[in-house]
Amino acid sequence: MVLLAFLAVLSSVTVAPSIAAQGQEHAYAQIIWAFYDYGNNAHSPFVDLVLQTWKHHNPEFEIKLVNDSNIRDYIPDMPEEYFRLLHPAPRSDFFRAGVIYHHGGVYMDTDFMAMKPLTPMLAKLDEGYDIVTYGTHTQNDIADADCGDQWSSNWHAGRKGNAVSAQWWKNVKMQLTRDCQQGGMNPSDRGACCHTTEHEKDPHQCHIPFGSIERMKSHFQFTRHKTPEMIGPFEKISDDVTVKIWCLNGDHNMIPHVNGEVYWLPWNVKEQRTAYNQHFVLPNYKVNCTEVDNGNEAHDLDCGPVPTKRMVIKPRVLRSFFGRTVYHLFFSAGFHGGAMRTGKFREPKDVLHKSWLLSELFRRSLGYVDGAAGHKNLKHMADKIEYHAP
Repeated sequence: MVLLAFLAVLSSVTVAPSIAAQGQEHAYAQIIWAFYDYGNNAHSPFVDLVLQTWKHHNPEFEIKLVNDSNIRDYIPDMPEEYFRLLHPAPRSDFFRAGVIYHHGGVYMDTDFMAMKPLTPMLAKLDEGYDIVTYGTHTQNDIADADCGDQWSSNWHAGRKGNAVSAQWWKNVKMQLTRDCQQGGMNPSDRGACCHTTEHEKDPHQCHIPFGSIERMKSHFQFTRHKTPEMIGPFEKISDDVTVKIWCLNGDHNMIPHVNGEVYWLPWNVKEQRTAYNQHFVLPNYKVNCTEVDNGNEAHDLDCGPVPTKRMVIKPRVLRSFFGRTVYHLFFSAGFHGGAMRTGKFREPKDVLHKSWLLSELFRRSLGYVDGAAGHKNLKHMADKIEYHAP
C-alpha cells in the first residue's frame, strides 16, 4: 500500500485531534487536504519539508494525504472513470473538486510552503464566503477582493457543501461519465471524454486535455475554451444562489515571483543577498537581489538586473517577499535543475543546508533561523551552509 510510505513522510508530524473531538470553532473544517501521488517525487525531501511547514504553523489542522488507494474513503461517490485518468494532474483536479464539497477545509498542492498560520486567511469563510483562494493579480497595489470567475484551485479553502464546490463536483462527474460526441477521444477535441459512441482503440483511457477539469469550476472559464458542440452537459449555478469567492491579491498573494525562478538563486546568508553571478539552473538569469527591511517583519526583496547579452530583466521590488503566509514554489515548472528527480537530496536536511533562496525560506519557516529578529542565528548556521551550486 502506498499509504504505508506516508508514515515516513509525516514521521515528524503530530496528527491533530478530529474536528468532532475539538469542537467546531469555524465554518470550515480544520483539515489540510493534499493529493499525494506524484511518481518519482512522491517521497521527495522538498515535499517532506513542505508538509513540515504546514504542520509547524498549523498544529490545530489535520493533514490528510490522499491517492487512489484511499480516495473513496473520503469521496464515496467517486466515479469509476477517475481510475482511468492516467496522469496525476487531472486526478488531483478531480479530487480537490470532490473533497472540498464533501468535507470542506483547505486544499493545497504539495508545492505550497507555509510561512505563517492559515487561520487569518480563512476569516472570510466564517463571514459567509463559499471559497477563499488567490487571484491572478500579483501586483503589489491590488487589494484583496471578490474573485468573480477567475480564480485558482491549486490552493483554495471552502465550507463543506458550499454552492461553488457542489456545482463543480456535479459538473466534473457529468463530464467524465457522459457519452461524448463521435471522435471525442481525438486530441483535436478539447473536451474531457471517457466514453464515446464509437469504438476506441483503448477503452481503458480517458482523453483529458490539460486544465479541462480545473476549468469546469467556472462556467465562464469552461465555455471560453470550448466550442458549443464540445461542451457537453454543464450546469451553471442557479441565479437564485448567491456565490461568494474571496481572492487574496497583492502582498497576500501566494506568488511573490511568477514561475519561481528566484527561489533557485544562490543566497548569501551572511550578507542577506543573492550571489548574482550565477543561477543554479538558468545561466542567463542574473539578478542581484538584496533583502530590505521595510519597517516590519515582512522584508522586501529588491532585485536589480545584471546586464547580459542574452537576457534583459527589469528591476523589481518583490514586496513583502519574506512575509507571505503561503508561497507557491512551482516545483512543476522545472527550475530545480533536476534536483527533485536525481536523488541527490535524500533527506530534508540535504535541502536545508543548501544555499538556495528556497532553502533559506524553509529554514525561516521551520524556525532554524529568525529572519525577522535581526537574523540572530544566521551567522551560526552560515558555517554549515554550502555555497556551491549542486
